[in-house]
Amino acid sequence: MRYGRLILALQAARGNTSKPQPPCVAVSFPLPCSVLAPGVAQTGGNAAAFRSRGAMIRQNFIYTIVPLIRFWLVWASLFIVFGHAVAQSDYVVIDSLTIIGNKRTKANIILREVNIHAGDTIPVNDLLDRIEWNRQRIIATRLFNRVDIVVLTWSLDQHLHVQIEVEETWYLWPVPIFEIADRNFNVWWYEMERDPRRTNYGLALYHANTTGRRDNLHFVFRYGFNRKYEIEYGRPYIDKRQKLGLRMGFYYARTNDVGYKVEDNRLVFYRDRELPQVESYRGHILLRYRPKILNRHEVGFRYFDIQVAGNVPYQLNPDFFLDGSRRMRYFSISYNYRTDHRDVQAYPQSGYLSEISLRKDGFGLPFENRNTLRLEQMVAFWQPLANRVVSDTRIFYMTHLQRGKQDFYNYRGLGYGNATMRGYETYVINGIDYVMAQQSFLYKFFDKTIDFSFMQLPKVGKVPIMVGLSGQFDGGFANDPFYSQDNDMTNRWLYSSGVGIDVVYFNRARLHGHLTLNHTGQHGFFLQLNAGL
Repeated sequence: MRYGRLILALQAARGNTSKPQPPCVAVSFPLPCSVLAPGVAQTGGNAAAFRSRGAMIRQNFIYTIVPLIRFWLVWASLFIVFGHAVAQSDYVVIDSLTIIGNKRTKANIILREVNIHAGDTIPVNDLLDRIEWNRQRIIATRLFNRVDIVVLTWSLDQHLHVQIEVEETWYLWPVPIFEIADRNFNVWWYEMERDPRRTNYGLALYHANTTGRRDNLHFVFRYGFNRKYEIEYGRPYIDKRQKLGLRMGFYYARTNDVGYKVEDNRLVFYRDRELPQVESYRGHILLRYRPKILNRHEVGFRYFDIQVAGNVPYQLNPDFFLDGSRRMRYFSISYNYRTDHRDVQAYPQSGYLSEISLRKDGFGLPFENRNTLRLEQMVAFWQPLANRVVSDTRIFYMTHLQRGKQDFYNYRGLGYGNATMRGYETYVINGIDYVMAQQSFLYKFFDKTIDFSFMQLPKVGKVPIMVGLSGQFDGGFANDPFYSQDNDMTNRWLYSSGVGIDVVYFNRARLHGHLTLNHTGQHGFFLQLNAGL
């Protein structure tokens, strides 16, 4: 046995080999041979053969146990040291993190978006995924054309020096305005027969990084079919902990064209070329609280003052402001929560996005003539199915918690903003409640960065461009207990299916076109500009 041989070796080293030990008989546990008296096997033996049994056992116990204890202590120490070294090799330590290329943007604005910092310990197997996730988070700020995160040094003791390299985009944009005046491009193209008079023109001045703190300032001077003057300033962080942000603004708008009712599921307009039909003023202050990178809370305070020409409530629709009034004034307060876990914002491949908002209009003040409470929710999931194939699922829901009749001017349902069913872009399906689900299967077949440096334009070098194909299915329902007459698409399920194409450029703008068939058998090709969420 091993222990017997170890003791014999120790005895030989001390010169105590005059009496050889007999071999041990196999037993159920490794009892050292030196514990037994000389000449006695473990198969039974005779108790009388023990000489001075008590003294011999004590002596052999000391000679046997002490070396064994030393032996196992050495092995335990080696195991601990070796195991710790192996475990350490499974992790890396970020010794330092540097940023280059941010000539205007403050470093703390970039560091606020990432979850790797100096002193962090990261599993080696997670390092590449963590770097790519943080790269996409910085891209999502829309402050940079290009972002790279590289490991500059990697020492033998697993300590890293990581560097974030950015290329800033152009922040000041004087943008000429030339846009359609209708709800979306498809209404103007199909319903308004591409009438060039139903367009707006003017100038917008945007600065996306006014002081280097990702704060933005914009002015809008818009003329044409719908006039609008607007000023707004927003700053993501106004506190040292970089969690509280502020946005404020004011606008004045007027139009000579007013949609005063819905008939056959389409807005019916009245236009006066001389007199404005609707004039509106709005002021707002929004407070944003962002305790974590992916979560945002927002509380908004707004004031509305809207006036309409006299013929609208008196002759066209007495329910335009519900009580036959020509003027509507009210305060509004809202709460919005948004959590964004998408890997890429413009064209996600995995993750989810959820948003819920609650808005109260009117508080019973003497001059107010609006009183509603509305809940809206949106949730979207992206799940990779195969190489370059992704499932895109979106659900939209809205309900009024105060169930009374709503004024027509603020009455909204399917057909506005993101709550537009594909194949129904030219329709309005209003309601006090609605639900809509969209399912798409996306295939990304082109994803390249194209070099435009030959144009020698500042801030325009390599431009990432992505093109994808999709198959899509939509379903929705709007509950309208008040204005459903002559509108057969309310209070029934709607559905559509089709194929589409997406083009994403500059990591932010998304153009979506689709050929879709709806439940009536109508089909067409429709465009959505800035189709992201």
